[in-house]
Amino acid sequence: MKNRYEALRRATKLNGLALEKDLVVECDHTWDGGAEGMATLLSLAKPPTAVMCCNDVAAVGALKTLATRGLQAGRDISVIGFDDLTICRFTQPALTTIQFSPREIARLAFSALLEEIEGASEKTNFEYKTRLILRESTCAPNLQFAPRVHSVTA
Repeated sequence: MKNRYEALRRATKLNGLALEKDLVVECDHTWDGGAEGMATLLSLAKPPTAVMCCNDVAAVGALKTLATRGLQAGRDISVIGFDDLTICRFTQPALTTIQFSPREIARLAFSALLEEIEGASEKTNFEYKTRLILRESTCAPNLQFAPRVHSVTA
C-alpha cells in the first residue's frame, strides 16, 4: 500500500495537482473492499467525481455500492479499475480499466534480476507502459458532486 500511495503522491505532484488525503481510501483488493471504499468516498461532504480503484475486483464492488445508492458509473461518477479482467466487459456499465500484461512485467523483472546477478556495469532503466481501455463507466464530471477528480482507492 505504501508504494502505491507514494506513486500516487509523485504522480499528482508531477501533474501540478494537490493530493487530497481524504480522497485516498485504503481498502482490501476485494469486492467488499471496493464497496466499502466507495461508500466512504460517497459519505464525504464533497464526494469525488471520479474514482480509480486498485484493481478491477474492487471496482466491481464500487459499482455495486453506486447501484445500491441509485447512482451509476458513467452517468453520475466515473469509475476506473486496473487489470482488464474479462468481467470488465460484462459489468453494467462496462468498466473502464487500465490494461497491463503480467507476463511482460514478469519478463522485465526477470531481466532486471539477471542484470543484477551478472553485475552489469550500467543498469537498464526498465519501463512498462500500460493502456487505458475506455468503456462506459467513465463520463464528464457531474456537477452535483464537487469538482475533485483525482481519487484512488488503494
